[in-house]
Amino acid sequence: PARNVTFAPTSQIQAASEVDATFSGIDLPDWGDSMENVRLLRKQLQVVQDIRGELARKNAVIATLRAENDSLRHQAYAMRQFQEQTQKLESRCANLSAEATGADGARRE
Repeated sequence: PARNVTFAPTSQIQAASEVDATFSGIDLPDWGDSMENVRLLRKQLQVVQDIRGELARKNAVIATLRAENDSLRHQAYAMRQFQEQTQKLESRCANLSAEATGADGARRE
């Protein structure tokens, strides 16, 4: 039967309280059948390794998404700059067209 093990504070665990918090309350098998315990610990180790692998894959996806997000932000900034320049050029063209039309009308009179 499994039992709830809480490690007693030692100088090492007191020095790193997160170790105590990490291991506090973990269910460990009864140490009577050592071969069964080795099998269970290997199983638990495999689960931990699987979780680490999944976390590594998810972290890679997150890194990719962050890079894409940064790229999109740069593209959005460039688009805003382009739109501002386009508006300035359109305004300038409208002003030049109005001046040309006014000058042409003044010549006819």
